[in-house]
Amino acid sequence: MEDGVWWKRIRGRRSKKMKRIVGKNWRKERENGREERLGFKILDQNDKLTTPDDFDKIVRAVIPDEQVEPKLYKAVLKHMIHGPCGVLNHKSPCMKQGSCKKGFPKEISNDTKQGNDSYPLYRRPQDRPAVPLRENSRVRVDNRWVVPYNPFLLLKYDCHINIEICSSIKCVKYLYKYIHKGSDRVSMEVHNGDEIAQYVDAR
Repeated sequence: MEDGVWWKRIRGRRSKKMKRIVGKNWRKERENGREERLGFKILDQNDKLTTPDDFDKIVRAVIPDEQVEPKLYKAVLKHMIHGPCGVLNHKSPCMKQGSCKKGFPKEISNDTKQGNDSYPLYRRPQDRPAVPLRENSRVRVDNRWVVPYNPFLLLKYDCHINIEICSSIKCVKYLYKYIHKGSDRVSMEVHNGDEIAQYVDAR
């Protein structure tokens, strides 16, 4: 099974190849009234991402230092912060039975770790205080709320573009199944609209 890079992009243009690609798939759908493109690209054998160090070269899940990367800092706060939800907003669409169905806020981690048949657990250090989500905002966020991203693509397209590393067999199989599931479907039956007959039959 080939390793791959998976991303979700909202209202963006098609990205350039980050590495040599041996296969790719696209799926287009709508979520919360917004058009999304879901993509999965298979990397060539020589370009496979196999270690946490490899993952860190492509994907980040941290709020950059504003003094060092001011443009990226603004882009992350504008496009790559989840929610907020949970204690910050109980009415967020992602909330289900009192918790976020996307798993936010994520756990603090000083290092990226390979997930157990899942996406990697990206590095999210608690190395600086929480920052305001927007200017004069009361909501403050830290690395636990960052959606994984690639700095180059985020700055280039200036839109929400979620990047995930897929290296486990279970994860890759799930994504192939998801992409090829086809368009949304609804099962329904049409019955005779004779209310009197329905009443008689029910007796």
